[in-house]
Amino acid sequence: MGTVTPIQLLDLTRPDHPLLRQLLREASGTYQHSLQVANLAEQAAERIGVEPLLIRAGALYHDIGKAMNRSFH
Repeated sequence: MGTVTPIQLLDLTRPDHPLLRQLLREASGTYQHSLQVANLAEQAAERIGVEPLLIRAGALYHDIGKAMNRSFH
C-alpha cells in the first residue's frame, strides 16, 4: 500500500466524483449530511494541525454504504 498524495485526495473530494454523484442521486440527505460533517471536520483539522484534506475526504465518504444499501437511509 502506498502513500496517498494531495492530488489523489483532491480527486476524491471533487463534487463530480462518480461515487459522490451516486451518493447524491441515491441518498441525497446523506450526501448533504456528509458535506456538513466534512466542513466541520476540515475546520477542526486545521485548528489542531492535522491534514485537513485527508480528514475532509474521510468525512465525505463516511456514510457511503448508504448509497449501496437503501435500508440504511
